[in-house]
Amino acid sequence: MNTYWNYIYSGSGELKSSNFFSDALKEAMNNCDSVDIISGYVGKDTLKNFEPRMIDMVRAGGRVRLLCGMAAKQPVAKKTLDVLRALDSNLRLAGPRNGIFSFKYPIHAKVYITYDQDNEPISMFCGSSNFNFSNTNMECTARIPNHQPTVDFVNRLFGDGSSILDISAVPERGSSRDPLNTGAIPELTISTRSIDLSNLNLVESVDLKKITQKSPISSLNLYHGKGRLANNVYTPRPWYEAEVTLGKDNYPGIPRDFLAITDDGFEIEMQRRSGGPKGHPELGLKDLTSKGKRAIFGKWIKGKLEGSGALLKTELIDDSTFESYGTNMLEFYSISDNELYMRFEP
Repeated sequence: MNTYWNYIYSGSGELKSSNFFSDALKEAMNNCDSVDIISGYVGKDTLKNFEPRMIDMVRAGGRVRLLCGMAAKQPVAKKTLDVLRALDSNLRLAGPRNGIFSFKYPIHAKVYITYDQDNEPISMFCGSSNFNFSNTNMECTARIPNHQPTVDFVNRLFGDGSSILDISAVPERGSSRDPLNTGAIPELTISTRSIDLSNLNLVESVDLKKITQKSPISSLNLYHGKGRLANNVYTPRPWYEAEVTLGKDNYPGIPRDFLAITDDGFEIEMQRRSGGPKGHPELGLKDLTSKGKRAIFGKWIKGKLEGSGALLKTELIDDSTFESYGTNMLEFYSISDNELYMRFEP
């Protein structure tokens, strides 16, 4: 098994190894008929470097499939997206089985497989190297023995019609469909209320850690779930879109509609919705979030995590997030029948 380093330094800061994976991949692609690449990130200079060989392959009857695993969740810059879309158009001229794709769920795998004319694997590489061959990170990728379960995994991804996306459908960084677009971040309303905390009674305490363990890519992590595809235009869920999946029969102390006064001085109109009985979805109480836009609640709760340094944009909220923040309990105290004090503080 050969191991390749993209970038490695000695203690003095000098380049220690010249055994580059990019060179190994280029050699492998020069001696194959087809290739599959799955990479979290793709660089435009790398694409331009490998494009002539990719075009030669499809013109000779081979297949080229490239999956940019993070492009739908972390949209790419316009210049890179233009290169991706142009190459995709050229590849598809040779047939619909070729092309550049992304995925509704984030994929951070790095897998490279070359095939012969009978579509049998010739070489297989797995490791940490994205298809951008960054010269700022230390990366390690190994050539491994041909492994059929890995081939099956790759084919399942490219064959998942409900989740695979044409690269033409993904948003451009900074556009209105970019989930991290600052223009889409809602403003929180400052409360003018003065709350006497000494007279408040705790009515419900929600364990957010348990909820995220049960629903790792929904609830507070809606950003990491499927976005919305309409007319071949994919719109990822905004970073701040969030809710808390309470369940329809849990937490009776949290009403269907109420005004939340937060521990840091904001007012948020909150609601419980979805999960209603058949024929009466309006009676559902399963999910808790802000009225109008779920991003308002998400801005508040994710903003707290971000402000403390426990969460960076695009990260998954998990056990380590709450451990870093200092608490995983979202607490509600009664002010009146339709008003609650909402606390999320260590």
